[in-house]
Amino acid sequence: MTIWAAGAFMLLSYGLGGLLAGYWIAMLKDGRDLRTVGSGNPGARNAGRIYGRSAFFWTFIGDAAKGALVVGCAKTMDAGPAFTLAAFLAVVLGHLFPAFLSFRGGKGMSVFCGGALLFDGAIWLAMIAIAAILLLAFRSWTPAGLCGVGLFPVLVLYTYQGQGPAVVALASGVAAAIFYAHRVNIKAFWMQRRS
Repeated sequence: MTIWAAGAFMLLSYGLGGLLAGYWIAMLKDGRDLRTVGSGNPGARNAGRIYGRSAFFWTFIGDAAKGALVVGCAKTMDAGPAFTLAAFLAVVLGHLFPAFLSFRGGKGMSVFCGGALLFDGAIWLAMIAIAAILLLAFRSWTPAGLCGVGLFPVLVLYTYQGQGPAVVALASGVAAAIFYAHRVNIKAFWMQRRS
């Protein structure tokens, strides 16, 4: 693959990431910007709160499908795990910082779930299992899910030993982007635990 083809694929991945399912579902329903109602997050939870279970389902599926599509297409190119993880990072960044929505996007958990599932099903299952166990302790999906996300680069390091430092760096970048998007939630959870 040429550098131009790789660059074009990354740009397409970023652009696809910027198509926020919740934003368009809200626009089709009543013309409102989902980022201005409820929690202000154009993700599945806020869509569900405002428009019901169907909106939650289709927002989650739509955003997860973006991650899955990009990662799945990258894998078919057989350019190696580093290329696939770079595309994964691009679609996540597109979702978090969509250019045509003034760089105000969602928090990326649905996109991460779809992309991680297609990247490596065993890693995805391990993260889900850890998150499910921690849910019993935290009683909230957000911190439990973020712990699962935090394990992503560790599991990639273990599974793809010998693939070079770029693989772990890119996996860490994907996880870091999700953590950055949830920084307010992390701070609130930390303050709650301390009080």
